[in-house]
Amino acid sequence: MVGGEAGREAVLPLNNQTLGSIGRSIAATMTNKGTTITVNITDVVIREEADMKKLVDYVAGQLADEMTRQDLLRGGTV
Repeated sequence: MVGGEAGREAVLPLNNQTLGSIGRSIAATMTNKGTTITVNITDVVIREEADMKKLVDYVAGQLADEMTRQDLLRGGTV
């Protein structure tokens, strides 16, 4: 075996019991903060209802992407 790691290492079984326990322990040390996303919309001209729908669809998509990104940063899965 070739490597340059220093310090103690361990091999863990890849199962839900072991990894789930580790994940719960890590999560217990984290502060439980809610997600806050601020959306500022400026300089938008709404000429008809279709323009509003486009804007709403765009913002909803951006919010969904950001919430997914934040969930993945906390160890979530897609």
